[in-house]
Amino acid sequence: MYQNLIIINLLVFIIEIFDRQFIYLFGFIPEYLFIEPWRLVTSIFLHANFFHIFLNMFVLYNIGPLIERRIGSIEFLKLYLISGIVGNILFGLVAYSGIIPTNTIGIGASGAIAGLLGAAFLFYPYLNILFLFIIPMPMYVFFFFYILIEFAGIFTMNYTGIGSAAHLGGVIAGYFYSKYLYDKYW
Repeated sequence: MYQNLIIINLLVFIIEIFDRQFIYLFGFIPEYLFIEPWRLVTSIFLHANFFHIFLNMFVLYNIGPLIERRIGSIEFLKLYLISGIVGNILFGLVAYSGIIPTNTIGIGASGAIAGLLGAAFLFYPYLNILFLFIIPMPMYVFFFFYILIEFAGIFTMNYTGIGSAAHLGGVIAGYFYSKYLYDKYW
């Protein structure tokens, strides 16, 4: 399943290269939440630039197989979509709180990818990863820093353009959905 998600994301990105209007038609815009709710899902497959899609697909390629083997393809897809949707909902709540404008466009698989990190924290807390591609640390340490960075990032989203609220919502949703699966099956 993770390979299919990579392919879909890449195909959509190719479309975006030729038609930037795609972002405005399918990106998540909080003020459209109740009139165009499908944007909660469609925005998960859009990316701003090559670096954005590269980072998301890099993590999906590296963490995806571990999580998919653990929970199966159907639950993996549910985890991915739920995390992305919850990430967008938190992004919308932050917009309606006044931190960012409600017409801000949110795009990217980052919330869904963050959900995979939440699952990895639960299932593989001692997995060694490279923070910033250079600093080795176990997942449980990375998870702590990730939560802190994304929480702080909510208050700078106007300046950075990074959807920290979507990341935070995704990682929390990913953790709790994985915890639900863990409690149910293990």
